[in-house]
Amino acid sequence: MSDVLLSIRDLCVYYFLTEGIVRAVDNVSLDLRRGDVLAVVGESGSGKSTLGYSILRLVPPPGKIVRGSILFEGIDLLKLPEEAMRRIRGAEISMVFQDPSVVLNPVMRVGEHIVEMLKYHRGMDEEEAWKLVEDVFESLGIPRDRARDYPHQLSGGMKQRVVIATAIVLRPKLIIADEPTTALDVITQDQILDIFRDLRDRYRVSIMLIIHDLSIVADLADRVVVMYAGKVVEEGSVEQIFYNPLHPYTRGLLMCTPRLISNDANLYSIPGEPPDLLNPPPGCRFHPRCGLCMDTCKKEEPPMIEVEPGHRVMCWLYAKR
Repeated sequence: MSDVLLSIRDLCVYYFLTEGIVRAVDNVSLDLRRGDVLAVVGESGSGKSTLGYSILRLVPPPGKIVRGSILFEGIDLLKLPEEAMRRIRGAEISMVFQDPSVVLNPVMRVGEHIVEMLKYHRGMDEEEAWKLVEDVFESLGIPRDRARDYPHQLSGGMKQRVVIATAIVLRPKLIIADEPTTALDVITQDQILDIFRDLRDRYRVSIMLIIHDLSIVADLADRVVVMYAGKVVEEGSVEQIFYNPLHPYTRGLLMCTPRLISNDANLYSIPGEPPDLLNPPPGCRFHPRCGLCMDTCKKEEPPMIEVEPGHRVMCWLYAKR
């Protein structure tokens, strides 16, 4: 059995708008090993969430997966019929969405969402399913009786925990977590991260963590993918990214992170704005904001270069002359 659980190659996901085509994910390739936590980081609009939706084939219209492959345990998910894909969603691959209101039906009790999953995927009867739902809720710090509440009766943080319960109840092999701790206080955030660690360590669950909080990345992830304007611009282990960042954009992201030991009250910010993906700049998409920009950067897109084993970067600074 291969150690690689998920292998994405040359994935392109475009949004077809009246104004033109937005290349939200543009020729992205990456691997996720069994039992690893892969963090996907970058500014808003970099394509992180679209990448996650693509794996489950849930890209909202007018988005469309144009080309590429998404191999899950050697099976190309993009070639599966919809019925087979429904069997995979939730049971084999699940997703923790950033906004619980996207997932929770306001006219269903929150526990019913999971009961329906358990009936469909595991064939459980009503009583058995409700018992498991209450057990999972309790493990996440949600009182058992709140499983019978409606979404509007729960706080934002508790609704997010319900969504996490929905994602983990079937013990999937891959969890895609899209900003899973955004609505949670610090204590609950730590509890949720402990749950992810336990799933990884005890059951070898792989996690794709789509996140902006680099402190969580440093604490939880094994590998990091840095995205900018729909492209993967750097990939490496946590140690490689944090101690030896190569791409000017990666360095900028790390410099933007607050430091407790710093005496400087002013946070660094990357100059300029992310590009308009309806009309991205030629060459390297980061070149208008890069202090190390060369003439080549403005004309030609850099190749993906492996600088050291497991550490890749898309930047002309590392190309052989």
